[in-house]
Amino acid sequence: MTGCGIWPAYWIYGPSWPNHGEVDIIEMIDLASNNQISLHTNASCQFNVSDPEIPYNFTGNWGQNTQVHQCVNDECGIVSDNNQSFGIPFNEAKGGYVAFLWDNTENGGFYSWFWNRNDPNMPEDVTTDTPNPAGWGEPVAMFPFGKWCPYNMFDENALVVNIDFCGWASQEFEKECPNTGAYNCVNYVAENPQAFVDAYWIINSIKVFQLE
Repeated sequence: MTGCGIWPAYWIYGPSWPNHGEVDIIEMIDLASNNQISLHTNASCQFNVSDPEIPYNFTGNWGQNTQVHQCVNDECGIVSDNNQSFGIPFNEAKGGYVAFLWDNTENGGFYSWFWNRNDPNMPEDVTTDTPNPAGWGEPVAMFPFGKWCPYNMFDENALVVNIDFCGWASQEFEKECPNTGAYNCVNYVAENPQAFVDAYWIINSIKVFQLE
């Protein structure tokens, strides 16, 4: 899952985008090594980093250096602190485990965890059919509902796994891929098919659980 010009994503989204929401659980571009978890909504969802009431208990970092993250724009992305969560380092670590919790209650939210395959701190129940998020510690990213984001705007979401080319990757192409010469992203992708031998997903399983 790496290569100049690629834009892979593992995500959920609803109809009448963005009115029913979108969450990107795995998403990054080009040769990056840190995954980004993002929220896209209508104007209803925004997070002020100085709000003392908001439970910002996650290990990642906001992708945009701004005080208020408005999810109708591209400001609601949290970048993982794990530099083996995407791209070449992710592949070299033999991948890993992603856990995503959707607490669809008024005071719930979205929570995302990640562990590399050989991480000694990975909870044992992650690989069983009895997951217990309460014992997983701080997530990589979280987006709380309540006054910051209405829980009931997210519904009818479909799960998508895809690899796109260019798009977002075009915006960072020259910086992320300086050794591609005079190519722009579209021309590079069109003329260098051999560059995408590692641009694919291997997914052992996708499991869905409902907490009681």
